[in-house]
Amino acid sequence: MKKYFSNMNIEVLKQNLQNIVHRFPLPLLLSLAVTMIIFYLIATDIPNQSQVLEILLKFIFTFSTLFFLSVWVSLFRESEEKKWINNYLIFQVPVLVFWVLFYYGMRSWFENFNSIIYIILTLVWIISYIFFAPFTKNTWKDLESEASYLRYFYHISFVFFVSLIVGGTLALLGNWAILAVENLFDVSFSNSWNIYGYWTTLALALFSPLFFLSELPKASSFENDTPVVNVFLSFLTKYILVPFVFVYFIILYAYSIKVLLNFWDWPKGQISWMVIVFSILGYIAYIFSSIFESAEWNNKFIELFRKYFPYAVIPQTAMLFYAIALRIGQYDITINRYFVVVFWLWLVWISLYFIISKAKSLLYIPAALTLITIVISIWPWSVYSLPISRQVARLENNLQEARILTDSIEWRRIIPLENYTDINQDISKQIYDGIEYICNYNNCEELRSIFPLIMQDIETQDFKDFQNKEADYSYLRNDFNWYTGQEEISYPWVSNWKYIQKITDIIKVQSYFAWQDERQFISINFSPEVFQKNLDISGYDTLNILSLRNWNDTDLHVNTVSEELYYNTEESQETIDLSNVFEALRTIWSSWELQKTRLEYLVEWEKNDFKIIVTGAYLYVGQKTWEDSNNTVDRTTSLDGYILIKNK
Repeated sequence: MKKYFSNMNIEVLKQNLQNIVHRFPLPLLLSLAVTMIIFYLIATDIPNQSQVLEILLKFIFTFSTLFFLSVWVSLFRESEEKKWINNYLIFQVPVLVFWVLFYYGMRSWFENFNSIIYIILTLVWIISYIFFAPFTKNTWKDLESEASYLRYFYHISFVFFVSLIVGGTLALLGNWAILAVENLFDVSFSNSWNIYGYWTTLALALFSPLFFLSELPKASSFENDTPVVNVFLSFLTKYILVPFVFVYFIILYAYSIKVLLNFWDWPKGQISWMVIVFSILGYIAYIFSSIFESAEWNNKFIELFRKYFPYAVIPQTAMLFYAIALRIGQYDITINRYFVVVFWLWLVWISLYFIISKAKSLLYIPAALTLITIVISIWPWSVYSLPISRQVARLENNLQEARILTDSIEWRRIIPLENYTDINQDISKQIYDGIEYICNYNNCEELRSIFPLIMQDIETQDFKDFQNKEADYSYLRNDFNWYTGQEEISYPWVSNWKYIQKITDIIKVQSYFAWQDERQFISINFSPEVFQKNLDISGYDTLNILSLRNWNDTDLHVNTVSEELYYNTEESQETIDLSNVFEALRTIWSSWELQKTRLEYLVEWEKNDFKIIVTGAYLYVGQKTWEDSNNTVDRTTSLDGYILIKNK
């Protein structure tokens, strides 16, 4: 690491900047552009969910992705010897074309999980390609020298790591310096939080990328067959990565034995991602440890790890496949399960390669990741199409089974249920979960083929409420309208949650929040009219919100057996009867009229110096899961209300 921070003088910095301008002009411009856009966002109070903010955010994320794409195109160009390849512009034109397609391929940013996946997936295959860009021509044949690739991989990995350290350290130290000046010299900067934001942006969006670009290796630096062993990476590999991979796989194999001994007990869902994360970590260690396998180092521990690690991964991929197959069979494919399957294919592919192939080129690890990531981005089997189409089909089947959706050659229409109890709880929950998943994926757009008229009515009514000011839009601020040239409150459109709430309320399905077996989380609130009528604050100066969700940490407790709220001190214990609250909650639970029923009174409890007014309670209703499982029990986990405090 010493050489990265040596010769820190003006001449060296000037030379590094000239090299960046010569080798990577487009990434430099992109880094500057991202910095200026973030500066503008810090300085300008742009409302949330405005069109301007959405455009600027898309610029930031697409420019950041384009930064890495331009880098690997430049690294690939420098590794080739043909003269026409030396023309920088020829290779950067396709990069700019890609940016245009990438920008317009990204849908609305706000509340759109699809766009987030779109950005992450593109970043993954672009960054993974950087780790073998100069060796692209060697991807489908044996490397002439594996040591040259190791030299390049070590260099790139270390530059990534040190760049993050440089950016984070500069941001932290600079902000500490600003804070020290403010406190020691009693200086009060106007918009001081903006100053912290400006410096953090400079450190992370400009200085860190500049350092990264200045230290990227040239082709001549890794053509040498003798890899350079970095002391830090050597210590990290031999004494941290490899030993902990051993520990992780011992844990995974112990759990696999437990599952096999209790085969009727399904493996936990977390096992899938644990196998993936530990295996990826293992293959990172596999690459870094390759240099220590030679006779020069004579490290038997590393040699044992590299010899058997690919074999150790295969049985765990079988456990991964078993766990994910069970959940796909029960709930079909979601984006999360889709990625689990993709990583399972990648692990099986590279593990079998290192077991069967004689070449065992390390280049295949990032190359396989890049290829498989590109493949899953292509329609119709892409991550953007397959999971959501399967979930829509599953929702349609459940709606037809519940006789809510009629599907025939002549017509297709929705027939809402009359009551929530007219449907099996399990089917009701599956329908609700399906609507919620599809809505959160892409702003409910895929639901229009199933609920076209209902969604149209929801949007029409919501717009009328907005125009008539019958709905609460107080959270909105004025936004500049580029068409009219004036500031105005723009209509925010219907939120995902409102679609979910309205659609499920119309067709009479709901989500049964499962707790253990059949526990149902319900709530009750007192009538606001009665609250306003009966709230007497005379004699009290302070009104505080009462929320006893963590009542074990206070002197106020709920006794679910005696149905009392009690105030417990060392001297005495005073109680207030809550049986009416419990009874009301049980009545609501049995009738499933959660939104319509209100208590027509308040529960008050007055002491010498304060008064407690309970305005709401939350209750779990269900079956015991210990000892006698046939008894129904109530357990109030929180109370809401107000505390009125007298002036002492």
